[in-house]
Amino acid sequence: MRTFYPPVYTITAAEDLSNSINRFIGFDGKICAPEAKALGILLANTNMGDQAPIAITGVAFVLTDFDINRGQLVECSADGKANCIEDGIANGIAMGTTSGNIPNQMLRISLYGRIPVLGDVNI
Repeated sequence: MRTFYPPVYTITAAEDLSNSINRFIGFDGKICAPEAKALGILLANTNMGDQAPIAITGVAFVLTDFDINRGQLVECSADGKANCIEDGIANGIAMGTTSGNIPNQMLRISLYGRIPVLGDVNI
């Protein structure tokens, strides 16, 4: 059986990320700002000043508290979790479905890497 490991990029954590695994991380080494383009998803809890492993492309898991259906575009919410959008700056596409009434669900998404704006692009 083969195991897939996404490409990993490391940055220095600019804030305490010791309880932030599987959340979107911004280009500044902090939890990504709402509706902003994320560098990727944090793969391990990391203390401030330490090297933080980030999945930047491929398939990764992210936390969410929202209703998201398979195939929907996802962006970053206020706490670094995934939220669905219709257009704008998407960080990936949902590969599964979640229910908003269960907190901290894991959602598998396909990351876009560094595509800044999708707009009306067909996926």
